[in-house]
Amino acid sequence: MAAPVSLRVELARQLHKTDSVGAAASAQAPCCAAMETQWMLTALILVCSVAVTPELRDCDRTNAVHVLQLPEESGNPLMCMMHGQAYLAGTAIGRDLRADERVKVICVRTVTRAARDARAN
Repeated sequence: MAAPVSLRVELARQLHKTDSVGAAASAQAPCCAAMETQWMLTALILVCSVAVTPELRDCDRTNAVHVLQLPEESGNPLMCMMHGQAYLAGTAIGRDLRADERVKVICVRTVTRAARDARAN
């Protein structure tokens, strides 16, 4: 049986930065500010070993045992975190966590698929 998992959600610092739209966009929700920015959130799920990073806050993409990226985007931080947890729970990695492994979900800002498609054309 898997040990209890410590879940800690940290939003990327980019959520608090002003984007190319400027101060008007930052006054709105950071993840989906003005339609011009077309930002969404993608969850990165980090499975970290306590032996490598005893403090969960020190766990990042470079020292995690497993890094999973959620294949879908979310419009707000709470949904991003919840979808990240649910996605991990549905994988073999999530079901077979060892007692010395901890989980960290990071929600990073991404450009929407529609905006990427528009730029490509």
